Amino acid sequence: METQRKRDTRELIIYVFITYGLTYLVGFIFLFDRAKDTNMQIYLSTMFPAMGAAIAMHDRGGNKKNTRYLNDIIFVYFGINVLVFILMMAGFFKNVGADNIMLVPTILASMGVFFYTWISCPRLSPSRNFKMASLPVALALLLELVKNIAVSWENFSFIATFFAIVSIFPAIFLSSIAYLGEEYGWRGFLQEKLQTRFGLCKGVIILGVLWELWHIPFYPGWFGSYTPSQLAAVVLVRITSVVSMAIFIGWAYLRTNNIWVCIIIHMIHNSMAGVSRGEMNPRTVILMVLFGLLPALAIFTKEFKKKPELPGGYKNTACGE
Repeated sequence: METQRKRDTRELIIYVFITYGLTYLVGFIFLFDRAKDTNMQIYLSTMFPAMGAAIAMHDRGGNKKNTRYLNDIIFVYFGINVLVFILMMAGFFKNVGADNIMLVPTILASMGVFFYTWISCPRLSPSRNFKMASLPVALALLLELVKNIAVSWENFSFIATFFAIVSIFPAIFLSSIAYLGEEYGWRGFLQEKLQTRFGLCKGVIILGVLWELWHIPFYPGWFGSYTPSQLAAVVLVRITSVVSMAIFIGWAYLRTNNIWVCIIIHMIHNSMAGVSRGEMNPRTVILMVLFGLLPALAIFTKEFKKKPELPGGYKNTACGE
């Protein structure tokens, strides 16, 4: 009979192979053909973590019952992404952007996973521990707002910020599939594995580093936009920001066991990241690093002081176990 440790190792190998192997492969293809719509790279790659988790857990008996149709939606949406990607690489859709092509499938898949999990999958329901979710979401909004004001107070736009915040709510129904594609893999699958093996604090920090390493295939477009020193500064800002957000979102997940809270916080971070940007100078970099590290203070909360029951602590509730 397969031991828990052997099963975890096998699942991790499958997850890493799909999540990193395919993401880097797609990134390599776009590296040599930057004329293609790189938004298609994002659509496709954001689904690899969810695909890695779903395939890695395919043999779990308990998982099939709770997430069968969710995985079906993920597989179908991923298949559409692959088909569109192949057709684009073959020269079709030359005058049509990926955003236009993927608009309807993204809306349908996003609404499908939201209402399916809400109605038929209690462990993945958006309403799970809803009262506990208010604090992480409110703090995420506050931290992003404070960071934006501090970094670019001279040209900060309250109007743009307001619309960025308001846009998050319809995005939950219209484009959440891409965020689910990441969070289902990173928080719903990998966080539990790493925290069980390395502890709650070390596990979530390691996850943050791995999460940023996964983003490397999206870097090539930066080389024409920044000088070498600016690029180094951007990489520093990204590493500190992503690891810090991994800690914060990891805390939100430990607190709520609700993957949708992770999705909403991820949306808040991405939506407000581009609202106001200061010039890439030493002052801006220092402020972005300092304020970007604020979410990491969540590591001192009581949720990170608990000792998870082995194996698995909170037992992969996001993945339906």
